[in-house]
Amino acid sequence: LPPGPPCRLLFGNLLDIPCICAWHQFLQWKDQYGDVVYAEVLGNSILILNTIESVMDLLVKKPSIYSDHPIFTMVGKLMSLDKSMPMMQYRMTWREHRTLSRRALSPDAVKKYHRIQEDIVATYVDSLLEHPAETAGRIIMSVSYGLPVQTPDDLYITDAEETMDMIGKVTVPGAFWVDLIPCLKYLPSWIPFNRIHYIGSFGCQRIERMISWPFEHVLEDMAKGPTRPSFVYDCLEKLQSNGGAESKVSLDLIRWAAGTLYGGTYATILTFILAMVLYPEVQIKIRRELSEVVGFHWLPSIQDRDCLPYISATVKEAMQWSPALPLGIAHKTTHEDHYRGKGLFIYLKCVFVNSCCRIC
Repeated sequence: LPPGPPCRLLFGNLLDIPCICAWHQFLQWKDQYGDVVYAEVLGNSILILNTIESVMDLLVKKPSIYSDHPIFTMVGKLMSLDKSMPMMQYRMTWREHRTLSRRALSPDAVKKYHRIQEDIVATYVDSLLEHPAETAGRIIMSVSYGLPVQTPDDLYITDAEETMDMIGKVTVPGAFWVDLIPCLKYLPSWIPFNRIHYIGSFGCQRIERMISWPFEHVLEDMAKGPTRPSFVYDCLEKLQSNGGAESKVSLDLIRWAAGTLYGGTYATILTFILAMVLYPEVQIKIRRELSEVVGFHWLPSIQDRDCLPYISATVKEAMQWSPALPLGIAHKTTHEDHYRGKGLFIYLKCVFVNSCCRIC
């Protein structure tokens, strides 16, 4: 086994891992124990990968072994978020999600969304400083569901923002004892202080509403005739053109794939805005490049991207500087393996946490 902090009886390293900003502790362990650190929580084995090399060797080069995901009882089972691609088990449905997303979001396919993004930016550029979250949400909703830029934000965007905030809180490792001891979900709801079923039911309703409302909007528009291009519209159109029946399974597949797009993209846009506020010297360089390429009287377009290398690099750096999920998505082994580069034996169902995105 890899080196790691000493485990306590029964609890293991449960008390050593903070619920907030756990990656800070993981990086301290990297300095103390090395690139790959072993921890244990209530009998569950956890490997913490602290370098790009270890991530590439295991998660990238051996996807058939390391592409599965652990089951989170609260957010996965009780809130039904295990139907979304980031938390889905490595099965046929996950592969269908990946194929669907790759087909609809390929470099050629996304060109049809360029005009939508430019329209939203032009419409809401005046309110960007006062309501940055609203502008970010409108871009994602328009690309995902084809919602007009004039759609009142209280219909979908506000609800989605509140739901994403809830998901961010409940996916923190160790936030609920039921994630560590799954059998607690069988406790009757009438037991005093047992809020497991209440929280799970409340979260499930919010998530279902977030992914269903805008999806049904697209179905209604398609029933009336041609509609605006969007991720959902393209997926449904391809399904019909390939002779596929709009069964509940296929509709659920598209519905959850579209809902998954909101979280990461939304957080990335807000992160970039925050970076510009914290680093005004970078903003000055960006403005200088814009002035040289575009001038002072026009907004930049997607076609100007190749002429704006500094801005493109800044956007990519913002995604690395503060990723939406600092620890990424946890992975789990499907069977035992040997990490020959480190001489390590890796258990079946061992959970992997990638903290290398915070190494800067």
